[in-house]
Amino acid sequence: MVTGPTSSSKTMISIALARALDSEIISLDASQVYTDLEIGTGAPTETELRLVKHHLVKVYPPTVRVNAGRISESAFSITASLNKRGVIPIVIGSTWLYLKFYLYGCIQNFEDIENLSPDFELLRSLDPEYASLINQHDHYRIKRALSYILQTKKKYSDAHKQHSFADLRVCPLAVALIWDRKKLHSRIEERCNKMLQSGLIEETKKSLSLYGSDAWGFKKSIGYKYFQQFLNRKLSLEEALSRMIKDTKRYAKQQLSYIRLEPQKRGWKSLPTEEDLDVSLKRQSNYCIRCWCCNFSQLLRFIRNFDFKAPTILYLDAEVLVKELESYYPDNLASFLKKHENSTKSAGL
Repeated sequence: MVTGPTSSSKTMISIALARALDSEIISLDASQVYTDLEIGTGAPTETELRLVKHHLVKVYPPTVRVNAGRISESAFSITASLNKRGVIPIVIGSTWLYLKFYLYGCIQNFEDIENLSPDFELLRSLDPEYASLINQHDHYRIKRALSYILQTKKKYSDAHKQHSFADLRVCPLAVALIWDRKKLHSRIEERCNKMLQSGLIEETKKSLSLYGSDAWGFKKSIGYKYFQQFLNRKLSLEEALSRMIKDTKRYAKQQLSYIRLEPQKRGWKSLPTEEDLDVSLKRQSNYCIRCWCCNFSQLLRFIRNFDFKAPTILYLDAEVLVKELESYYPDNLASFLKKHENSTKSAGL
């Protein structure tokens, strides 16, 4: 698995790894599963799709409501099929809910109720046990629990007891791409500006005419709602872009929190450790995450020698890998990989 916050170069590194390992990519992205929304979702380009076989990218029209359970179960089914062929897929995801459902299975599949208010007091009255387990400001969990309760007429706490998310369906090696906060914010700003320059407004206008403003795909990606408001003359261009950048930074912070805390909570092995004195370590400022500063060859050797016996998350300094890869990517990726074709000796941290 390759995970990390938005704008951390998951696609580039995943494609390089997939080519080197003769693998295929499964996307666990809530937005990239839709067609005709390539720019605003940061979906792989046609060039990237030709480099490596991708699954669950550009599959459904934006009018189809696709939730975490549906995507995760599809991804698990594809994984099983690939495993039968002797292929260990590379799964890309940054939202912990999707990763959790893929790895552990999901609670009874249900739809999130649209425009549901995150009413903590309502949740506490309907399911005080579950309310006591979460923060009253965790709007996502509140809305998800209320959606389940209102549709099934059952307590969400009971569902959690029945499905404790304790038993893994697959044993993962998660490669987490970590950036210094200031550099990540700069990358987010650059990415949002690039989306605008690449035709985000035109894409939004075209998709609105094809699918309408209520299309579910629009609600899964941060930028579209603001550029819809721009097209409706409710926001200036500068305001739309500014709000998109601000929300993306907030979302990246949330993603990093889950990437840092959830594996620890579930007893995963976390690397590198303080005892790993034979490798270059770096503690990323602001996020307090100890990272391995490795090159692509070192990462390849580690993956090839991983035994998949215990769930493991490996925190990497993404900047090192990106600097090494970006001058070759995508047009000269083959020559880059040729330099690393002898990276088969055992190695570890």
